[in-house]
Amino acid sequence: MVSDPANKPKISNDFVVAMGEMGPQVTGTGAPPYIMDALGFPGGEQALMSLYAAQGLSGVAGQFNKTLLTFEAKVGDTIRFDVINVGELVHSFHLHDAELISEWQNPGVPVPDAVVPLDPAAADSVLVTLTQPGVFLFHCHVVQHADAGMIGLLVVLPSNGTVSSIPQTPNSIFTLTTGNTTSTASAISLTTLTTSNGAQVSIVPNSGTNETSQGYSPDVVHVVIGVNNTVTWTNNDQVTHTVTALDGSFDSGLMQPGQIYVHTFTTPGTYQYHCQIHAWMNGTVVVSG
Repeated sequence: MVSDPANKPKISNDFVVAMGEMGPQVTGTGAPPYIMDALGFPGGEQALMSLYAAQGLSGVAGQFNKTLLTFEAKVGDTIRFDVINVGELVHSFHLHDAELISEWQNPGVPVPDAVVPLDPAAADSVLVTLTQPGVFLFHCHVVQHADAGMIGLLVVLPSNGTVSSIPQTPNSIFTLTTGNTTSTASAISLTTLTTSNGAQVSIVPNSGTNETSQGYSPDVVHVVIGVNNTVTWTNNDQVTHTVTALDGSFDSGLMQPGQIYVHTFTTPGTYQYHCQIHAWMNGTVVVSG
């Protein structure tokens, strides 16, 4: 890329992300099969959620640049991600809650859905202007690649703060967002769980286009108040969905791909829900006292 000397972007940090598969010379067990800058966090977002639920932000920080590729910048910075696929499979780069401005593939234009597609040997550079503090997830948007290791974190500090001063607000991915039987919780990129053994429901891939799909897996969940009565839905599809109770007691709002919704049930009963966008998707939560 040739930059106009009179109009160079003011870059605070230039981060390189090399994405690929583990090479054939690795021996032993436990190595993540998909890596970024030679690092991988097996289990993806769900494993990261579990780590945070158990140990808090300090536990996650203990994995910074050990298993979790981590970059640090400050509010107000404009940063560049130089992303390249050095592997033999198709990968992609997605940063949560940010607008990515392409410098190579489509200069000056926001990347659709903040997902940079990368064929083998392809590369792009994207600019991000940071407006809010928090710990933001980036990953390969191929779900099985992310779950097998390809996730990392961007730590955005207040302009004069440290990691410990990051506010626990909806701006941060590490935020507890739960509803109750009378209020609605918003969907966020990543959230903690109120209990480590809460129920998990997946919005399965291609459910938005396959009218024979139940959509939610499992479609019937049994929980017990005080034991596992927090339910987490994860949108593993490539289109937008909702988790909407038929009786109006909870509603996720629009869940973009990769987002999750958490709701804590406090009243026994049988709660039926559906996707407001895809009428064939239905599920049930049975709550026992």
